[in-house]
Amino acid sequence: MNQSFIEKLKKVSIFEAIKEDPSALDQFAGMMELRHVPRGQAIIKEGDEGDEMFILFKGTVEVCKNTLAKDLYTVVKLSAEQNAFFGELAMIDNDRRSATVVASTECDVLVINKQHFLELGNKNSKIGLLITRKISEILGQRLRRANQDMVTLYEALVGEIEEST
Repeated sequence: MNQSFIEKLKKVSIFEAIKEDPSALDQFAGMMELRHVPRGQAIIKEGDEGDEMFILFKGTVEVCKNTLAKDLYTVVKLSAEQNAFFGELAMIDNDRRSATVVASTECDVLVINKQHFLELGNKNSKIGLLITRKISEILGQRLRRANQDMVTLYEALVGEIEEST
């Protein structure tokens, strides 16, 4: 099974910097757990504490947020074919989950525990740095996109207010 994990890791953007390093890939594959998730089950719940990152190995999930009325709305759908991952922020901080992720289909996920990730980084700081750097890059892109979304919403709100006065 390790070889199929390694083949998956090579396709996931977080592992781009080590995809040509068989030893690094083998180390990551060795610390991952394969977990089956039935359709409809939450993998992550918004507001919960978490210390695991997930790579979608098989299936489709929906990333959802709570509305003010505590209803879930789907932000994005992710599939294994997209080499999707989620929960990566748990590798960086100890905060609560920012979204709920629900299995839309039967899913298999590769799970990376934060403690194992930190131990690997302590043993091989180069691998730890490369992966942490990529996670930071992805988070930076998401922050820029969120900032742009806020500007768009603000401009729309100002436009609505100006039209109503």
